[in-house]
Amino acid sequence: MSRFPQYQAFNDAWFVKHQSKLLWFLNTPVVRNITRAVFRIHGERSDVGHNDILKIEPTSITWATGNTDEYKTEFRADVKFSKRVYFALSPIWWLMHCWDWAIADRWFPELSFGFNTLTVYPDPTGGTPATFSAFCYYTAGDSSWATMRDATVANSGPNYDGPWLGYITSGSASNTWRELLRMFMTFNTAALTSSALISAATLSLYYISADDGSFASCGINIGAATPASNNVLVVEDYDQVADTLFSSTIRYNAFGAGYNDFAFNASGIANISKTGISRFAAREANHDMANSPPTWASLTNDAVQVRYANYAGTSADPKLVITYTVQLPFARAMIIT
Repeated sequence: MSRFPQYQAFNDAWFVKHQSKLLWFLNTPVVRNITRAVFRIHGERSDVGHNDILKIEPTSITWATGNTDEYKTEFRADVKFSKRVYFALSPIWWLMHCWDWAIADRWFPELSFGFNTLTVYPDPTGGTPATFSAFCYYTAGDSSWATMRDATVANSGPNYDGPWLGYITSGSASNTWRELLRMFMTFNTAALTSSALISAATLSLYYISADDGSFASCGINIGAATPASNNVLVVEDYDQVADTLFSSTIRYNAFGAGYNDFAFNASGIANISKTGISRFAAREANHDMANSPPTWASLTNDAVQVRYANYAGTSADPKLVITYTVQLPFARAMIIT
């Protein structure tokens, strides 16, 4: 759905969730004539005729042909059925937003339609991803902190599989360093649209394990990133990071099982794009972002392991959850506090 972010609310998951209701409207006599007209499933636009539709997705419909165990599926070039739901039901869409914004999300969250929370994940590699999660790192023999930390180009990576995060390795000679790793993530947040008013955002990373050695002060935080591309990392992106902290820092030895949440402050929220791709870097905060080396100890390392988007499914992928309200077209100047 990333090619058509404005229709992301009506994505694959939405069609699965409401499949039975959609099929009732598409197949019930009389009612189906109106519903199929909305979806443009009639006349010269489709071969389905009067057959019952068995499945509808953003890009396709499936029905039985009448022959035993024979089915036919029509595909559309893009998310046509998502678009048609969006445009046909736009008055209801705005009414749902209004209900969530003014009443449900404030006093009756159990009655909320949930349209005012956007959850997005980086895309895995393969195909034509719009976003990514990956790391690159600087590695060398015994070097000064400044040489490693301020390098303009990484000399290892990119790696899209993870699991490393915030990796720091010391050298053998006193006050020397060998490795520093930075994780980059991009998220398609265009579904917010320019009319969104963001009230909160949380970026979450799924913890696997930590190697919390001699650098007990190490922690992870989120900051801005400006990779050259939204969908691929290159070693030249190593220095395309900013040091402003977007949340509270989580120490390596304080990570808990499952998702660990970085609740954004005002700077983090301001870094979210309402109409395009939002870009972040997860880095060691107390030393890399602060530009202050840890207390040196010979040949030691600290790191955290987390899931990246290439891990199967999205149940453990990096995720960004944004809470927002929509400036309604009939009351853009009105803000309820």
